[in-house]
Amino acid sequence: MWKSNLLPIHLLVLTSILFAGCGSPDGGTSDSSETDTPWYSTGQPGDLMLSGIGFNQTGGPLLFNHPKGVDTDGTRLYLVDGNNNRVLIWNTLPDDAEDLPDIVLGQDTFETNDAGTGLNNMNWPMSICMASEEGPLLVADTYNNRILVWNEIPTESGQAADYAIEGHDRNSDQPMTEFTKGNFVWPWGVWSDGTRLVITSTARSIYGRVTFGGWSLLWNQLPAGNGVLKAPDEPVAGHDTWPEADILLTGKGKIGTPRTITTDGETLMIGDHNAVGQTESHGTWVWKSWPTEDEEEPDYFLTTENAGHWLQGDYADDGRLIMTGGTRNEAIMIWNETPATADTPPDIALKTYPYAYRGGDGVDTAIGGGKLFVSDPNENRVLVFQPIPGHAEQEPKFAIGAPDLETNTLDTNYFVTNPIMGSNGESLFLASNYDGKLIGWKKTPSQSGGEPDREYTENLEAATQVVAHKNTLAFSRGGQLIGTSGGEIHIWTDLDDFWNEMDPDTVMTSLNGVDLNEVMGIEMNDQYFFVSEVDGSGSILHVFEGLPSNSSTPKWSLPLDYSATQLSIDGSILFMNSDEMLLFDLETLSASSVPEAFTLGDSELYSENFRQAIIANGQFYLADFGFHRVYAWKSLEDAKAGSEPDAILGSTGGDDFMPEVDQDSLFWPTNLMHDGERLWVGEYKFSGRVVGYQMK
Repeated sequence: MWKSNLLPIHLLVLTSILFAGCGSPDGGTSDSSETDTPWYSTGQPGDLMLSGIGFNQTGGPLLFNHPKGVDTDGTRLYLVDGNNNRVLIWNTLPDDAEDLPDIVLGQDTFETNDAGTGLNNMNWPMSICMASEEGPLLVADTYNNRILVWNEIPTESGQAADYAIEGHDRNSDQPMTEFTKGNFVWPWGVWSDGTRLVITSTARSIYGRVTFGGWSLLWNQLPAGNGVLKAPDEPVAGHDTWPEADILLTGKGKIGTPRTITTDGETLMIGDHNAVGQTESHGTWVWKSWPTEDEEEPDYFLTTENAGHWLQGDYADDGRLIMTGGTRNEAIMIWNETPATADTPPDIALKTYPYAYRGGDGVDTAIGGGKLFVSDPNENRVLVFQPIPGHAEQEPKFAIGAPDLETNTLDTNYFVTNPIMGSNGESLFLASNYDGKLIGWKKTPSQSGGEPDREYTENLEAATQVVAHKNTLAFSRGGQLIGTSGGEIHIWTDLDDFWNEMDPDTVMTSLNGVDLNEVMGIEMNDQYFFVSEVDGSGSILHVFEGLPSNSSTPKWSLPLDYSATQLSIDGSILFMNSDEMLLFDLETLSASSVPEAFTLGDSELYSENFRQAIIANGQFYLADFGFHRVYAWKSLEDAKAGSEPDAILGSTGGDDFMPEVDQDSLFWPTNLMHDGERLWVGEYKFSGRVVGYQMK
């Protein structure tokens, strides 16, 4: 039996599994000459993309996609544009929002964003460190499992790094099982003063399922070389290896997933997204003096109440420490000196509500030239304060990547975070699990990046499913997932009302006078409306005749010993992919119905870290979140019988399981929807694309 975590969660981490190759490299794709029925081929590229500009397109030098690490030497500004697989360099500090970067690294031009593994490429970089005005420059190239090093500051776009300090082989089928000074994986943080080096090894594997417990490595001398330096634990003929680190830190098991690094060269701070045994899981470990031996314990854990992220920052020349990542409305904090204890409050906590600071994974600050730069990934910008704030009400002077402090360019370009798709075969809808919006196209777009016809934003946090049937549209959201009392279901009985900017006819918040719990899925056909609701450790499947309202009573409420999930209907089958695959026969549905349950056959193809599965036109589709691909079976019966899939999308075959945002790849695929012509795949969190695959 396998466990399917259907709904994306906000504290999602990667998980590890022993992967031992594959028995069918092409996924069992059949010869197209056997049938004229449209179908998919393993490795076929997507043909349309929504929630983005287009395949291998950024939209230009100032349209970011979740900017992350930032650094400055007081003259230049360096910015990691993580989801665009690039680093931007301004040779002089920007003075206004329209100042363009001079150099791009990781790409040859400002217009492209494909990932790659060459020394001139990147795959989801996170952090950057400029050791001095002359260099070296270091970038944590996170999903390539390496640190890129330019010995001198690059002077032209596309310039390749001089060498890479590479960790665990990104194509390895073996997860790491222990802490080591001779390897690392998924490095989020990097820092160097030109002599010493610190990196974070955030996880033990980046494939399948992971066990918490990362570590940090410190070298007294920055490893140097040419080309690719391999890990001493994984030597490769023809390559030099880097020397083992001098110091290993795990906080004696307290550090969960170490992320980014803050230091003045004396105090060391390492952010942690999953700290062990602390009142808050998000915060930063602090060593008040530089560690000099293995497993030296930190002095304290710095966090804030209800912390959304770990704290990350920079030191000013006068010793002030400026960090970001705390409570949303006071997320930028200034200490006049390093906090003496975990309880030392900041001297200034900026009131960030007026300019809607949201932060996110990868926040950072940099101080130089009399300016404070703060990356704000979820608002898709870098805030610039001038002068450095001296009181809590000071607002940014401007934002890089936005025309003003009110505009989020993710919204104006129709990017959706954690997209969930719905269609009635003619119109297409995207709901967001994070952004609190639902957008729709009257006609399914025929070009990538198309402008929607309607955006609805009323109380839509934590979307769980959007469904359209003929002329009816419905949307559900969770409840406890976002700390509210219950879930909601929004229903438009006439799609024309939705297109005409009208509110839903029904906003259902209760059932039989009791607030709904988390509503994890909804579906409908001509006869029934279905609701999958959390009930303790199990769930309840409510079945309504016709469309429900707050005063409706279900025809049946079926208690299930399975987790609540999204739903899909195909003909006479209602499908749930919960702890097992569940099939309800709608022709015989009753108060005593028990679903048929099945699991997939054992296969080395699968990570078993699955997300949504759907049935469409008798075909079966499953998102493999751990191996970043989608499996397609021509027949549900074949999947039930344990057959391997007929095609693999997002991958060239069984041994290709790295996430990338290229046209023929996927990055954390989570949600699926078929509109009769295309399979649409929604990517989670660190990508957010919606990729369409046309049957051919």
